[in-house]
Amino acid sequence: MNRRIVLVVALSLGALLAGCSAVASSGARSPDASGSAGSANQVEEAGGITLTATWENPGQGLTFHIQLDNHAVDLDTVTLQGASLRNERGDTLSAPPWDAAAGGGHHRDGWLKFNGDAAAFLRGVSWIELTLPPIGTVTEQPVRWTVGSAS
Repeated sequence: MNRRIVLVVALSLGALLAGCSAVASSGARSPDASGSAGSANQVEEAGGITLTATWENPGQGLTFHIQLDNHAVDLDTVTLQGASLRNERGDTLSAPPWDAAAGGGHHRDGWLKFNGDAAAFLRGVSWIELTLPPIGTVTEQPVRWTVGSAS
């Protein structure tokens, strides 16, 4: 009897992990192929959450493809409200909630588009920094790009 319980639990955990991995690969939208050649990826890990941020078409705008992956926090309600973009001059831009794929649970991705004059924001700076609001137990985690090599 105990072996049956152990077997059922082991099979259930295996199915859960396999299903979670399947969502990660099938639920994610790919970045726009036209922007992939000029994209600059940044990957950060904190509190069990992996953030992959890709600056789509650097030099042409301030749109970022954001992908969040984890096995602890349900990401369905994450809006990224309060995300900000800062440059070395201290100028900041805000973004409306991200355009994210519906659902996904522990895996979610979408686009974060910042408001403002991108050319003026980028003019004469050597770096920009994206800061997302806290997600689960992860406090703000800034991600920085060097502009000179991205534009």
